[in-house]
Amino acid sequence: MLNDIKIDTAHANDFARVAVAGESRWVEWGAKFFNSLTRSKMRWFDAGEIEGAVVWARYL
Repeated sequence: MLNDIKIDTAHANDFARVAVAGESRWVEWGAKFFNSLTRSKMRWFDAGEIEGAVVWARYL
């Protein structure tokens, strides 16, 4: 997980939108926390909503 955070922070402002999908509420909390650290808009989606997450991330 630490490597994921390093990658996320290295590219924090390279994307307009970042969709995060997962089953745990801590993933939702993490997305909200990292959203405040970047210019990217970040949103959490439930694991069953991956298609919606992709659509949201691609929409500008």
